[in-house]
Amino acid sequence: MSNILCFPADLRELDTTSKAYPKVAFTVQTSPADGKMFKTVYLPMPSSIGFTDSGEYSSMELGPLAASGLQDSLSSLLHGDVRGASKGAGGTLTQIKNLKFMEVASIFAQKIPYVGTAGKEKAMFAQKKVMAPNTNTTFKSNAIREFSFSFSMIATTKEDTAVMQEIHTHFRRYAYAGADSASPNIILDYPPIWKVQFILDGDDNPYLPKIFGCYLKSIASTFNPNASLFRTDGSPHEIQMQLSFGETRVLTRADIDGLENGQSNRGIDEKTGLSTSASSVTTTGSGAISKTIGFVSSAKPIIA
Repeated sequence: MSNILCFPADLRELDTTSKAYPKVAFTVQTSPADGKMFKTVYLPMPSSIGFTDSGEYSSMELGPLAASGLQDSLSSLLHGDVRGASKGAGGTLTQIKNLKFMEVASIFAQKIPYVGTAGKEKAMFAQKKVMAPNTNTTFKSNAIREFSFSFSMIATTKEDTAVMQEIHTHFRRYAYAGADSASPNIILDYPPIWKVQFILDGDDNPYLPKIFGCYLKSIASTFNPNASLFRTDGSPHEIQMQLSFGETRVLTRADIDGLENGQSNRGIDEKTGLSTSASSVTTTGSGAISKTIGFVSSAKPIIA
């Protein structure tokens, strides 16, 4: 069983004649039943690719005293800056001194336990004042990145038809969890992790961001989307695939730096193909990696 699948089937020949031919490589470790090897699918570069780097943000109301220096005082204390904390507290007192008597009274009315909510609201309403919410943006986490690819495989030869079917089956197969044949409904193995690379001249395309290890979250297939053309043997003329990948975890700035500098294992154990918790691991001997597990790396193409 070959560890390389290419579509169109002559993509290898195209690569030898035009080494700068851009392509996408999808590498995954197959199950023991399939030989437990790293298998790579090469497809032509899509016409467009979208990337979204984002974070999750919320908001917090810090109240009226935060804007007047209390927040700066607390920040200074956390950094061991006593003088800065005193300065911030001094600013708070100065702003309080500048408040009018009725404004101070309205603020204190908010803090009296036995004054009901309605009474507190009336105290502020009588002065046509509102407590400054001082709403600040709070950071929660960066978002897990997701990537979608659309490929339309149109067979022009009998070899294309065979490869097209094998590629389609391969993606569908490894979108699913694994199971022990003795207890298939008790314990499941995670679906395998995919390594997705944009290849140019046998190496990572330097003009496109690098992708961390991913799960194949979904594959949507449409047979003959443009015309109902089945051959006499029942094979379709065209298969359209929509592949959706999601990285295995939220990344940090160190992860991004490692990816872009070529010093990350992309969160994939080089021997087992399983996820690793290491945030940014320098690969040891990229040439050895490409020989042992079939990953495209800085060691030039395995698609020769």
